[in-house]
Parts: sequence; structure tokens; C-alpha cells
Amino acid sequence: MMQKRQEEKIQKEKEMEEEKKRMWKKIAQDTENFRKSRDDYEDLRNMLWEEERLERERKEEEEANQKQMKMKEELLRQNQEQIRLKREVLQKIEEEEKKIVQEMLEKFAADEEDERLRQEAAIQSREKYVAEAKQQREVKERMYKQEKEKQDRELNREAELEKYRKTIIAEARRRLLEIHAPLLEGFLPNLDEL
Repeated sequence: MMQKRQEEKIQKEKEMEEEKKRMWKKIAQDTENFRKSRDDYEDLRNMLWEEERLERERKEEEEANQKQMKMKEELLRQNQEQIRLKREVLQKIEEEEKKIVQEMLEKFAADEEDERLRQEAAIQSREKYVAEAKQQREVKERMYKQEKEKQDRELNREAELEKYRKTIIAEARRRLLEIHAPLLEGFLPNLDEL
């Protein structure tokens, strides 16, 4: 019985050991399955993101191409419009040039006639100017002489007034000295010297 118990005990230990191994194996398998599942999920998510990125890039590229095509069409339209405008401008310039040339020819003819008339008028004007200048010179000389004579008269008159003033002052001084001489005797110089 002891031996049987011992064998049962050994058998139970073996079974327990086997159960432990089986449990560890299951845990390891579950962990591996979880890791694989997680990796598959990551791969799937990365694939989806990559597909979305590629789709987004494709749309962006398509939009850029459409935008570029529109820009090309707009540039072509603008170029054609500019060419049309340039032609119109060139045509207007040619018409203006013809008009200007005609006007210049007419002006040259008119200018030649004007120049001839101007030269005739200049000769007459020069002769008139010389006569007027001579007359003005004579008038200025006459006025200068009159002004000079007037100034000379003014200067003579002022000189005479100054001389008269000095005479009056000297006479008044002499009279005052004569009146007050007795009071100032010994303080004044000789009256004859004044």
C-alpha cells in the first residue's frame, strides 16, 4: 500500500508537472497568438494608412494636374489676348505715325513761311528798337542831367542852411557870453578870441 501510495503520489506529481507544462505552453501560445494578432493588426493598420496616403497623394496629384491644366489654359488665353492687344496697339501706332508725319510735313511748310515772315519782322523790329533805344538814351541823359542839377541845388541849399545855422548859433553864443560875462569874469577866455 505504501508503494501504491508512493506511485500515486509520483503519478500525481507527474500529472501536476504535465499540467504546469501544458499551462505554460498554453500561456506561451496565447501570448504568441496575441503578439501575432497585434502584429497583424499593426500591419493591417499600416497597410490602410499607406493606402489612404497613396489615395490622398493620388488625389492631390490629380488636383495639381487639373490646376496646372487650368493655369495653362488661362495662360494661353491671356497670351492670345495680349497678342490681340499688341496687334491693335501696333495698328494704332502705325496710324498715329502716319498722322504725325503728315502733320510734321504741313508744320515744316508752315514753319518755313513763319520763319520768312519772322525774319522780315525781326529786321523791322531791330530798326525800330535801335531808334527807340536812341530816343530812350537821350531821354535818360536829359533826366540824369536834370536830377544831377536838382541834387546839386539841394546840396547847395543844405550847405547854405548849415552855414546860416552855424552863424545863428555863433551869434547867440556871443550874445549870451556878453550878457553873462560879468558873472563869469576870470572863468572865460577873451571874447575877441571867439
